[in-house]
Amino acid sequence: MVDRGSKSGFLLSLSVGVLIIALASLPSESQSAAVVKAHSTTSEANMSESTQGFLHLSEYLYLALAPDGSARLNYSAVCEPPLYLPVPPRSIRIIPPPNSRGGLAAVKAVFSKEPTARVAAGPGGLIRIALGTPPHSILRVKLPHVALRGAQRTSARSAIGALLQLPELQARMREEGYEPLPYLDSRLSARRKLGGVLPSSIDGATLDQALDLIALTFRDVITYGACSLPDGKVLFVIQTE
Repeated sequence: MVDRGSKSGFLLSLSVGVLIIALASLPSESQSAAVVKAHSTTSEANMSESTQGFLHLSEYLYLALAPDGSARLNYSAVCEPPLYLPVPPRSIRIIPPPNSRGGLAAVKAVFSKEPTARVAAGPGGLIRIALGTPPHSILRVKLPHVALRGAQRTSARSAIGALLQLPELQARMREEGYEPLPYLDSRLSARRKLGGVLPSSIDGATLDQALDLIALTFRDVITYGACSLPDGKVLFVIQTE
């Protein structure tokens, strides 16, 4: 179940984790400038339109999806030297969801000012959100059989980890130059406790369809971000919580 009161979460974990790592590699003057730029738009208390990026998107999405909505978010990441991490977009134009509406209409309202955003209804009430067009051929890989056991059935994170270890997916990643990156955990807030149990097996689904099932089962938001390096390699991260 989506926690309406959560002010941070998987998107905040990802963006803050990447920001901390990136800032550590910059000269002190650049660090200061980057911090000012990242937070300069947050000081206006009554601001209706925001370019604050993923830091506020997390909050707005939870509000729009409350009490039990689920979504998939795919975004074009930025891979910049020297770290080449798939950093979320620096700025996206978002507005708070309206109090009078929830679900698909509310999510569309959040992204109504962002020209790169596409929001549509998916299977089973899932909401699909795309920011840009990230490399995504890996999502179309068909997985003949996925056996899930123990925590892999009760934890979205464990289930995603199991998917990424499948031989079929590993082979395609090597063939097409895809490289997954690990979770960027945060200690800034307690993890949400989400219910749901996945089936013991998933048969004949693509990776994309399997991620849909995970999002729907745990009433959660799952993100996929990817970027291409100059040598053709694709870095990607799949994130939840």
